[in-house]
Amino acid sequence: MPILTPGERLRVKREREFQARLLAAVEKPVQSVAIRVANSPLFIWFLSALLLTVGGGYLTHSQQCSREALQIKEQYYRLTLEIYRRQQDIVSAVEEATTIQELRGRLNNLPFVYAELRYRTLRDLQRELRAITARFEVVRDYCSLEECGLTHSSPSNQATLHDSVQFLLANYRETFRMLTFPQ
Repeated sequence: MPILTPGERLRVKREREFQARLLAAVEKPVQSVAIRVANSPLFIWFLSALLLTVGGGYLTHSQQCSREALQIKEQYYRLTLEIYRRQQDIVSAVEEATTIQELRGRLNNLPFVYAELRYRTLRDLQRELRAITARFEVVRDYCSLEECGLTHSSPSNQATLHDSVQFLLANYRETFRMLTFPQ
């Protein structure tokens, strides 16, 4: 071992003190328990699983809502078209019939648009249409229209369609009243 002079010993001592201060400054600070738990792999895995579960549930709900909205819109369209066509046929039967027997024959053999609605009466179709319209109101109250996909047709188109159906219903009622209670 080499012999150090008093100046060299002082220099080595100062270097060791400097290294100790430098290592103390570079050392990681002591973390709190909460930070250690939050950075643990198990906690991060749990948060990922929770995020995926919540996200999956939201996506499933959104898709279900969109699917239901599409089915309701399709059913609304089918019922509206079927009611409209039947009412047109009733009006034309009333206008073209010359006798009550001919009118009854035409009314008993009204054509249909959709085969699945063939055996349903006009009142049943109107009742179902009113129920669907009421459901639109419920959807507007509890579900945003954009979320449920009900904004594909403009509100003015829906209002026009609703107004034309109401007009035809009024004409149908008047025609039925005239046939039932002749003056």
